[in-house]
Amino acid sequence: MKQFDIWEEGYKATGESSRAQLLALAVEAETFVEAVKKWYNALAAVSDVESMYGLLEIKGNKAFLWGCELFDNPDDARKSFG
Repeated sequence: MKQFDIWEEGYKATGESSRAQLLALAVEAETFVEAVKKWYNALAAVSDVESMYGLLEIKGNKAFLWGCELFDNPDDARKSFG
């Protein structure tokens, strides 16, 4: 198994903005999408993850929260809006 960090890209919309942020460190899984699902489901077991991060969407081999793409590294996450 590999270890994946999970980063959310930055955004700027409707008068609000946020820089890229680290959501999780060293989540073990075979693929990045599996790591995201594992992190999200573990968080959902102990909190209201949807109100904190939004509904997780998986489209092909990409994962999104509130329309923001998730990445396994800070450089890709910072390409949009820092």
